[in-house]
Amino acid sequence: MKGININDLPERYRQQVERQLAIPRRPTVPAPDLERTPGRPPLEAPRHPKVDTFCRIHLLCKRHRLADPDGISAKAVIDGLVLCGVLAGDTTKEIADNPRITQIKVPSTDPEETIVEIYKE
Repeated sequence: MKGININDLPERYRQQVERQLAIPRRPTVPAPDLERTPGRPPLEAPRHPKVDTFCRIHLLCKRHRLADPDGISAKAVIDGLVLCGVLAGDTTKEIADNPRITQIKVPSTDPEETIVEIYKE
């Protein structure tokens, strides 16, 4: 590939290039030595879960814009309930096969929220 000689450029462009080449470049600064982001501390295993029998879960989602039927994940909610000690576990021994998920469209003036209902069997 043939390069362009600065002297072959019209006067106006040649002056622009010369001005740009005359700008002193900042030296690169090494990135600071940052500390590692601390992870979430491990939670203590719950000693006495609040719900220790077979149960059914219903998620009522109030949204400004409804999600696809498969767009709402109950897994994160159930894992959170187990981690904070509300449920004893998340196997089929503790929870019914499929949590029920209901969506309601609310006006944009109302807050979005997800209500978790747990029914003991």
